[in-house]
Amino acid sequence: MTSTTFVDKIKTANQKISYFFEQFEIKNRKLKTIFSVILFLTSLHVFYNYIGVYKFIDLRPVSIHSSAQCQRASIALNYYKNDMEFFKPRVQKFSNGTGVTGVEFPIIYYAGAVMYKIFGFNETYTKSISLIIITIGFVFFYLLMLQFISNSLIALSLVASGGISPVLMYYSPSIMPDAPSLGLILMAWYFFFQYLELSKKYQLNLFILLGTLAALIKVVSIISFFIIICLIVLDRLKFFKKQDKVYLFKEYVQITWRIALGFVMVATWYLYANWLATAYGNPSFSLSPVMVDDLETLNKVGEYVKNVWLFQYYSSETYTFLLGTILFILITIKHVNRLLLSITVLYILGSLVFVFLFLNQFMNHDYYIISILPCVFFLLLTFAVTLNKLAFRYSYLVLIVFGIIIFFNLKECVIKAEENYYFRYVNRAYLDGMDYMPYGDLEPRLRALGIKRTDKVISGFDDSYCSSLYLMDQLGVTIGSWYDKNMIDETLRNSELKYLILNDSAKFNKVYQNNLENKIILTHRGLIVYKLR
Repeated sequence: MTSTTFVDKIKTANQKISYFFEQFEIKNRKLKTIFSVILFLTSLHVFYNYIGVYKFIDLRPVSIHSSAQCQRASIALNYYKNDMEFFKPRVQKFSNGTGVTGVEFPIIYYAGAVMYKIFGFNETYTKSISLIIITIGFVFFYLLMLQFISNSLIALSLVASGGISPVLMYYSPSIMPDAPSLGLILMAWYFFFQYLELSKKYQLNLFILLGTLAALIKVVSIISFFIIICLIVLDRLKFFKKQDKVYLFKEYVQITWRIALGFVMVATWYLYANWLATAYGNPSFSLSPVMVDDLETLNKVGEYVKNVWLFQYYSSETYTFLLGTILFILITIKHVNRLLLSITVLYILGSLVFVFLFLNQFMNHDYYIISILPCVFFLLLTFAVTLNKLAFRYSYLVLIVFGIIIFFNLKECVIKAEENYYFRYVNRAYLDGMDYMPYGDLEPRLRALGIKRTDKVISGFDDSYCSSLYLMDQLGVTIGSWYDKNMIDETLRNSELKYLILNDSAKFNKVYQNNLENKIILTHRGLIVYKLR
């Protein structure tokens, strides 16, 4: 009896010791993860500071595609100034008397408007929301890499390789939907792989929620849902079969109906947005494919991308490194993780379909590349897992060689990113050659004259959509530099338009040949304000 009791005590003691070490190991892993995330965020902070993110974040929309930024920013401004009616987004420019328009899901702009209500108008709040979302996306993809390779330096360097895109860095702290959508989809994939490992329903729900929100903000992110459907089909064909498990997706029916729900939500919003644009006669944003349908345009787009955008997407060093990772994966194909390779290939195919459907937009819209960058991140993740596997199996010399290559690669990429950032902000490169800064401080002078923001104006000559109207916070219409006398005359006859604000009176007089000198009520930094009625 005594002997049995002693044995039981020994067993109990062993169980307690095992439990203690298990808990210690869990806490140790958690601490290592926390320190890794702190290291990652510190590195990001240093990088953001170096390239000038914090220095330029408080500037009004300037430089390349300030027009597109002003369009989105005007939605946040009108929520703030008019009403907070979420389902009726408005822009500064309108031809229907309301400004209501159809746009991608405006949650970012609405959140910015909420910040304006609390703290007062400052575009930095909306830009910061975008920057925070993409930063969190980077963190979660970093954690996803750690889940596969448990090497923080490799994970950090490869996420950096995917993230150090001059175009992505420029639009991350901006009032555009592309970077937040990317950030949300990177978060979503982390929870998807957590669900595969732990089978917790909340992880699947988070994947669907974040993926749906990403697609609502930028529809191309719906590619992730198509990929999951393809993976489920491959899984039912036992493509991912292992000795310990036949099927990767045991609860594929639950996954499928949740994805179907996500599809319905995304489709519903974009149908509603198209209806808004049509019903209110104010189509302000591209909500449908813009394809290239002739060889001449195809060549033109190709030349423009090659000569203008290609090395603003990534530096030449990154392209060389990405080509190297592809060759490495092809050479070591037997050791590559099938699931990750499948996702990468499917992402590339989905991205090619997106490029085909919207190819015409790639000529003048550098930010269209951002939404298809997940294929780069998954290529790097696939490479990381293969590299780590081979280094563990054969020699850590593989990691040393990789470390040397990636160090010099990242050094050059950071330098190029900083140069490009300053080129865009300091030189303020404009696609249309127009500087909108004189409009930025015009509003106080207009209000001093008793001109309300609801007093509709004509802004000429403005080749953007509504940059001048937004920057001076005035509702109205614009006159483009291509307008002829008849078009100008038709605009001036609109009795609702009370004021004319010109940036080039000589050009106006040459086209319209009307003497309006007696109607001048204000001059401001080269701008002339006329009272029409």
